[in-house]
Amino acid sequence: MENFELLAERVGQGIIKLNPFVEDLVEKYGVEKDGIKVLVMGGIRAGGAGCACPANALLRGLLRHLVLEAGETVIVDLEAGVEHLGRATAQGVDALLVVVDPDCRSISAAEHMEKLARQIGIPRILIVGNKIEEDEREFAQRLPRGLPLLGLLPFSLAVAEAGRKGRPVPQVPETEKLWRRLEELLGEKQAL
Repeated sequence: MENFELLAERVGQGIIKLNPFVEDLVEKYGVEKDGIKVLVMGGIRAGGAGCACPANALLRGLLRHLVLEAGETVIVDLEAGVEHLGRATAQGVDALLVVVDPDCRSISAAEHMEKLARQIGIPRILIVGNKIEEDEREFAQRLPRGLPLLGLLPFSLAVAEAGRKGRPVPQVPETEKLWRRLEELLGEKQAL
C-alpha cells in the first residue's frame, strides 16, 4: 500500500479504478515459507499522507480475487478499527475474528464491528477474549448477545513485557487451542 508507483499503475490517480488488475501481486510481492505465502500490505504511516482510497481499492480487489475468484484460504490481520468494514475491504470473507480486551470500550467496539460486518455480508463474527483474567463463562456473559466466543487468551506478564520491550511474543499454549477451534469452525463451511 506504500508502493505509490504500483498504486498509480494499477488504481490510477484522480479517477480510481475500482477493479484493478491484482492477479500477479501475491507472486510478485509475497514471501513463501513452509508452503504459506505472506504478503505485507502496509498501512497509513504519516498524518496528512493523503486519501487511502487507492490503497483500499487495491486491497479490496486483491482480497476479492483471492477469496472469491481463486478460492484461496486467506488470513488477514487488519489494523484495529472499523475502516476496513466501512470501506467493505473485508467483504466476502467467511469469518471475522474480533480481538476484545476485557473493558467496556473494547466490548462496545466489538458490538459496533459486528453490526458493520453484518451490513457487508460477513456471515460469522467470532470473538477472541484478550488479556483475560476471569473464566470463560464470566467473560462470555459480558459480551453482547449474538457474539460467539471462540476462546480466551489469558493475561500474561511475559507477553506484556515482550510488548513493552519490542521483543517477539512468547508462545502462549492457549493459541494452539484457538487455532484448532478456528480450523474446526471454518472447516464447517456448510454451517456458515
